[in-house]
Amino acid sequence: GGNSYSFYLYDTVNVGQLKGVFLTTDRTADANSKVRFLNLPPGYPALEFVLVRRAAAVAVDSSVLYSNVPYVGNVPTPDILALSAYKIVPSSVLAGAVAAGSPATDYILRVKLAGTNTIVTSSAATTLINGRIYTFIARGKYPATTILTTLNN
Repeated sequence: GGNSYSFYLYDTVNVGQLKGVFLTTDRTADANSKVRFLNLPPGYPALEFVLVRRAAAVAVDSSVLYSNVPYVGNVPTPDILALSAYKIVPSSVLAGAVAAGSPATDYILRVKLAGTNTIVTSSAATTLINGRIYTFIARGKYPATTILTTLNN
C-alpha cells in the first residue's frame, strides 16, 4: 500500500529466458534531483557512473556518483535495497532561471570501467530538473553500451 515499484529486464539474449530485478521506487519529491544507476549489460565488469557538471557548456568539475557497480547478473542474489536507493544530486540551473551573470549548468553522464579512466559511454548534455527522480541504466551487450534514462515521477 502506497509503494511504487519498477521492474527491469536484463540478459534475455544470453540465457534465453527472462531475468529481471524488481525495485522499490521512491517517488517522494526533493528540492534537488534523485538519481540511481543500474549496470545491466551482460558480460560487463564493474562500472562507475560519473556526472560531469558543466557551466555555459564548459566542464567545471566531475564526481563519481556510483563506483564499482557490478553487473546485476554476476551477483547470485542482488541487493534489492542497495539497487533501489537513490542519491541526491543538485539540479541543473536552467538558462532562464539563473541570476544575471551566472552561467546555465547541465551534466554530461559518463559510464567508466571501475577503477580506470576508460569511458564506456557518454551522454549529450543532460538537464536534471528539481524534484525529478531518475534511473540511469547502462544497457547493451559488452563491449557496446548506451545510457538509458527513465523518469520515475
